[in-house]
Amino acid sequence: MADLCKGLADPKRLRLLAALREGERSVGELAELLGLTQPSVSHHLGVLRSKGIVAVRRSGTKTFYRPSDIRIIEALDRICGWMIGEEPLRHLPSRPHQQPPPPPRKS
Repeated sequence: MADLCKGLADPKRLRLLAALREGERSVGELAELLGLTQPSVSHHLGVLRSKGIVAVRRSGTKTFYRPSDIRIIEALDRICGWMIGEEPLRHLPSRPHQQPPPPPRKS
C-alpha cells in the first residue's frame, strides 16, 4: 500500500489521473490538456503504470492510458472530499446529505 501511495505522491500524477477520469487519452492529448511536455507525461505515466494505477492500450503508433480500476478515482475523490470537508457528489448515489467526520487532530 505504501508503494501505491508513493505513486500518487506527486501533483502532476494526480492531475494526470484527474484528466483520465473521463476515459482513456494518449500521451499527446494529456500533454496538451495539462500544459506539460510529452517526456514529462510519459515519465509520470510510467510511474503510475509501474504501480498498477493506470492501464495501457496500444493502437498503431499511439498508446492510450486509462485508470486500471475506477475505484482508484473513487478513493481519490473520497480523500479529496475528506481534506476539504465535503463529499464529492458526482460519483456517489443520491442520499441525504451527511456531514463527513472531522479530520484527525494534530498532536
